[in-house]
Amino acid sequence: MNRLFIFICLSLSLVACHPKNASNAANSASNNIKKDSAEGDLVITGFYKKQIELNHSKLTGTTGDFTSFKKYLKTLDTNLLAAPYVLDYIKTCLHLTDTLLRDSVFLYYHVEFNNVIRKLSDSVITQYDYTIKAIDTGLKSPDALAFTDNLNQCGIEYVENEVDGDYIQIKPEYLYDNFKNYVTKDICKYLQFTDIETKEGYSVDGGLSITFDQLYQRIKRWEKFANTYPHSLYRKTAIANYNMYMNTLICGMDNSPVYDYDSSYALLPEIKTLYQKIMKDDTASRTTKIITVYYDSIAAHNFNRNDSVITQLTRKYKLDDLVNAPSLK
Repeated sequence: MNRLFIFICLSLSLVACHPKNASNAANSASNNIKKDSAEGDLVITGFYKKQIELNHSKLTGTTGDFTSFKKYLKTLDTNLLAAPYVLDYIKTCLHLTDTLLRDSVFLYYHVEFNNVIRKLSDSVITQYDYTIKAIDTGLKSPDALAFTDNLNQCGIEYVENEVDGDYIQIKPEYLYDNFKNYVTKDICKYLQFTDIETKEGYSVDGGLSITFDQLYQRIKRWEKFANTYPHSLYRKTAIANYNMYMNTLICGMDNSPVYDYDSSYALLPEIKTLYQKIMKDDTASRTTKIITVYYDSIAAHNFNRNDSVITQLTRKYKLDDLVNAPSLK
């Protein structure tokens, strides 16, 4: 049976479950977290750590279920502290053995955590603009250190980005470290790969921040994931990653070209060598098939860039499709 269907049905069927003190714990969580972050909380040394420890003492002895967890989760809409609060609730109050139920808990948590980051990123950057400027200039003032530490307590980090603007994001290792022994193997692998790739980076200033060979390793990784876990709820994301990386391997980026745009638009020697390596690496893979077709096509054009060849290839294999997740077979 399709896991997504099971996941949806499971979420609906568990509405009737109410352990004795689970609802009270969820209500207590809502009361513990202020609706709006108080001015200056993030620059008070040890403030978030102390709040998390205080909240943990209130969770001790509480037993929850899926319904109370979702109610507790709703507090994520209001404050950064809710992220570690709910993680603590999962570890302290939920004693689940069913793997599908555990996956459901993680998926709900992941979605809501992303939502809170998206909602609060701009306000955090605006509110703590003075402190962030100090961080950007390398100053390690008490305020700057407290700001970074308090965010870390929530599994969040500040990112300085001159192109897209500063923002906050979930720390790369946070989800993997906390859920690797909790979720099923496919989700664990997804978190592991995402952790690695977020730490490595992908692009900066219109160019790759990794090598083309590293890019190829990512392509292999996501192709294998999609084929190994055909029913994974993260398969679509895996294929979207695969398509994005394959597109870059074939087309390059503005500041990481695969063709020599200063002369004859010829394929760069290092890229030609990489393509030849790929063609011999795993002859049964979809990646090898695509690169072989592409290589032979541009060879017929003296290895000069040919836009019609690229367009036909990307359309045939749907490499520009980051939404519909076609099969990788």
